[in-house]
Order: sequence, then C-alpha cells, then structure tokens
Amino acid sequence: MQNRRVALILAYQPNSDMAQLVQEIKDTGFQIVVVDDGSSPEKEEVFRMAAKNAVILKHNENRGKGRALKTGLDYIYSKFSADCVVVTVDADGQHKPNGKSLQRSRKSCRLFSTWKQENEGRYSTAEQIR
Repeated sequence: MQNRRVALILAYQPNSDMAQLVQEIKDTGFQIVVVDDGSSPEKEEVFRMAAKNAVILKHNENRGKGRALKTGLDYIYSKFSADCVVVTVDADGQHKPNGKSLQRSRKSCRLFSTWKQENEGRYSTAEQIR
C-alpha cells in the first residue's frame, strides 16, 4: 500500500453512519483501516458496507479501545511505509477531523488524533513522533 495517509477507526457497536464516515474520509485521499472491537453479529452489515472503502480487522470479543488501537497500529505499521501519517477517528463521526486537522496531518508525524475534552466541549489535537 503506497498512500502515506491512513485513517484508523476503532469501532464497537457502530451505527449505520460509519459507512458514510468511511466514504467521506476516503474522498479526502486517505487509506482507511477499521478495527471491529467485538461488535455483535447485528452490526455485520455496517462493517460490510464500510469494507467497500476500508480494510476491516476484527476482534472476536470486545478487548477495549487500547487493544483495538494496538491492533490497528500493528497492521498499519506492517503494511504501510515507515513515514506514513496515522489519523485516529471516532466511528460515530462525532469527532471527525476537519479540513484544518487533515491539512496538519500532512506533516511528517506518525500519529495524529482528535478528541473532545471532557466537561469543556472543546476539541484538542495531539501529534506524536515515533
């Protein structure tokens, strides 16, 4: 896989909006990896739709966000170049990276994440050089 920008989506019991989220991110030029962290069989259709535009990795049981992150990063580090940029995105689309975040992700950092700070309603970003 040649693309240097990869979106990593960690998903447990996602709603049907995840397929649209995957499409929106794909349209920005990112490769996409989704980790199904042990979702129920009722969610198989959501992952099947997302698989049209993403690689889907699956845990047979819920192992938690940390393990899902490790699974996704291990896959990415084994399949993509060492200088790729990884952007983590919430499966529900609530904390999607905006245009500014995606522009910043073009820098040569290894991991870029967006999250909402508790009780403040603000969005924060962090970059980690590996």
